[in-house]
Amino acid sequence: MKLPWIFTTAAILSLPTPLLAAAFSHGKYFSLPDLNTTSLNIPPDLHFKINRVYSDEEIVKNDCLVVGFWLMGQLSTKDWSSTIPLGRGPDLANFPGVKIDVKPQDPFPNLPIRYAIWGLKLAMLDLLARNQFVESIYELYWDYVTVGTIYIRASTPRLSNQNLTVPFNFDQSVNIDIQAIPGAQPINPRDIWTMMFESQERLAYPAAHIIPRTTFQLGPYLPSSKAFFNLDPLHGPDLPRLYPPFLHVSTITYAFMLIAVWMCQNDRFSEFGFTISVGGTLVGTGRLSEVRIQGSLAGNLSTS
Repeated sequence: MKLPWIFTTAAILSLPTPLLAAAFSHGKYFSLPDLNTTSLNIPPDLHFKINRVYSDEEIVKNDCLVVGFWLMGQLSTKDWSSTIPLGRGPDLANFPGVKIDVKPQDPFPNLPIRYAIWGLKLAMLDLLARNQFVESIYELYWDYVTVGTIYIRASTPRLSNQNLTVPFNFDQSVNIDIQAIPGAQPINPRDIWTMMFESQERLAYPAAHIIPRTTFQLGPYLPSSKAFFNLDPLHGPDLPRLYPPFLHVSTITYAFMLIAVWMCQNDRFSEFGFTISVGGTLVGTGRLSEVRIQGSLAGNLSTS
């Protein structure tokens, strides 16, 4: 039996969410889609919907989330208007228990990248909301026509001496360094994952060559979620960068993919700082934080 549409038309406006503002190298600014009118279940285009049509055996939660996040990250660095014949989750040696494929529906030979990104985000958030990580099939619809399918299934672990099998299109020059924060507070892992999947979707919109020229915040996107990232290309040794390498949008995407692996491998879901480097050169800094609500009024927020 088909489950109800993963879809709602009610925009959630309770928390003020800053827009990400950044600049092209020639001075033109972009902003991400209006985060104040985006809820967990509303994709950017309301013609698009997904539906879970099958669920079965339990799968490894962290493997599912990391592989799904990496696949979404790989797709996010491609041309937003392009298409793919198949989206296949990467082989990550420390997360071998889950395989994820995104396929176009016959007779369509290819699937638009944006459909795959929207579908993966909604599928992962559905699993998080249910807190039931099971083998699943999600159908993707555009105007009620099936355009693709996401397959999430268990995979037999393979022996490997590598900690991480890096997909061919991952920029291996990008590295992160995690830094402890005095008094760091634990954060609900679901809040962190929700924020990261929502952020990855938003980072997919602009072209990969865009260079943020100001500090900015990603998240939180829901009143119930308290996790957010601050990114800063301005403050730090030799920052801001005047010459390449720079903190491109794609660099942030790759950094988030590494952060997802680090959190799961170390079981660390709490506040922390981090630096992002490219080829050993610092290009930006960041921090994962939790919204602190002071007093009894939800509108009195401190994002320390």
